[in-house]
Amino acid sequence: MKKLIALVSVISLMNIMVYSDVIKKTRSEVSFKKFGTYNTLRTENITPLKTRTDKNDSFKGKGFFGKTAAKLFFKKGKFSQIVDLQVMKNYLLNHKKKRCTITPIRKLDFSEDQSSGSEGQGNEGETEEAEESDIKITKNEFKVTNTGEKKVINQFPARKYIVSWIIEWESTETDAKGSSKLESIVWTTPVSGTIQKAQAVELKFFQNYMNKLGMKGNKLSEDILGTSWMNIFSSLSKTSNMQRSENADKFSKEMKKIKGYPVLTDGKYFSRSEGGEKEEEGKKKSLKSIFGKLKKKAFKKKKKEGEEDLPKFTFYTEVLELSSAKLGDDTFDYPAEYKVKERK
Repeated sequence: MKKLIALVSVISLMNIMVYSDVIKKTRSEVSFKKFGTYNTLRTENITPLKTRTDKNDSFKGKGFFGKTAAKLFFKKGKFSQIVDLQVMKNYLLNHKKKRCTITPIRKLDFSEDQSSGSEGQGNEGETEEAEESDIKITKNEFKVTNTGEKKVINQFPARKYIVSWIIEWESTETDAKGSSKLESIVWTTPVSGTIQKAQAVELKFFQNYMNKLGMKGNKLSEDILGTSWMNIFSSLSKTSNMQRSENADKFSKEMKKIKGYPVLTDGKYFSRSEGGEKEEEGKKKSLKSIFGKLKKKAFKKKKKEGEEDLPKFTFYTEVLELSSAKLGDDTFDYPAEYKVKERK
């Protein structure tokens, strides 16, 4: 058994050593309906155990909430992030302020969060019980279509796919019902040569990172479906916690139809709902439920003609350059003159 463990360790080490490192340049844009547009140009330096992302961000807010978010959350300018899985640390660099903030990367303990979340809350030992969902999924349709269309994108020969995800739901307690729809146009390039090496390195780092966090994930689906951006709307979507669990086998089977490395993704997310909510008599109002209602009222405005057909948000990502390289340790260093703040 000891020999087998040692052999596995050697093979794992060799797998990491044979990878070439990757330099990837991309352009991304995410536009939120009535909220604003976020743009970023980024250069990623990727190894199986480290990444450095240098990016130039901008956000143009719309309306009161968008402009407030632009000031508080979406910072403009040049920033860098270094993720080092060898020392389990995350480095955030603010180049304008010449500051480096170091935070630890910790494995997520979901059981501990659930068990400890109720401690110290409520009055005289009272705890807020998790509410069961009253939402019933009436339709969950996920489909990938190979259009056969081809063209060259930034010197990459590419093939076009269309990804469609439609979910319809209804409440078992009220007359509320609605739907969500995700549409993505995906262009992929054949996996060979540099692309093959790049994909292997990206996947290896992603797997290492998810393992360190104690999670599982699919990088291809996250890139193509924009699920990281969908999480922003999770509190507004009644089906957000159910979408991935429904028909998981079919989801995986359809995603396997996409061949190649994504070089351009152009997606749109739509969401509709109608009907009222029935208030339970004497129901305890939590801070979370009150905040949720205020948030919905803030976003709920009288719709103009044709506005219902507009997406809640759109996301666009384009690979500008992709190359193999041998990255030295200095790539993942921060300037010595930067002021360092380390968080525990």
